[in-house]
Amino acid sequence: MIQNIKELELLTGLLTIYLLPVRSELTDWPCNHVIFCKPDSGILHTVQTLQLFQDSKTFVDMPLKFSVNETLAKYVSLQPDPSRVEVEQFVAEFFSEPGTELKEVKLRDWSENPEILGRIQDASYRKLVEILHERWQHLAREVSETIEEEKTSLIPLAHPFIVPGGRYKKNILIVPGDRYNNNLLIVPWGQVQ
Repeated sequence: MIQNIKELELLTGLLTIYLLPVRSELTDWPCNHVIFCKPDSGILHTVQTLQLFQDSKTFVDMPLKFSVNETLAKYVSLQPDPSRVEVEQFVAEFFSEPGTELKEVKLRDWSENPEILGRIQDASYRKLVEILHERWQHLAREVSETIEEEKTSLIPLAHPFIVPGGRYKKNILIVPGDRYNNNLLIVPWGQVQ
């Protein structure tokens, strides 16, 4: 039985290290989007090979402006060997800015003074937790009603979620099917909806 949070962190780390080789040996790719999930060919391969963006994650966070078929048809018309300028123009014309399929949302159960703050004795630690807590409300997102699922690499979620911020625009903090770790993040703050 796990006795404290340190034991839990150690166990989680060991499981992650143990399972990494298993994950890398999978023969099937974990997603099947023809544009965002084909690293060895097609649009994703071209964009990443040309290094259009300083951060390789940028492109996969850019939703399509047009249908998959229209986007692929335009891409095919650029073949066999499009220049960097042609690909940059193509991306600008057919893809939106990263994260635009999301919208900020107010957390329904966010409280300015959650119960956990009263249990923290150390003043400097409590101040840090207050700052982190205040940021929760600025990191809450939900999927825009106007986005079509085929136009994004986003894993669709029916409820609001927390994004880490910075380069991460999408729901990587809340992992579907990982209720235990999600609850470790949210429940102590009183945010369970």
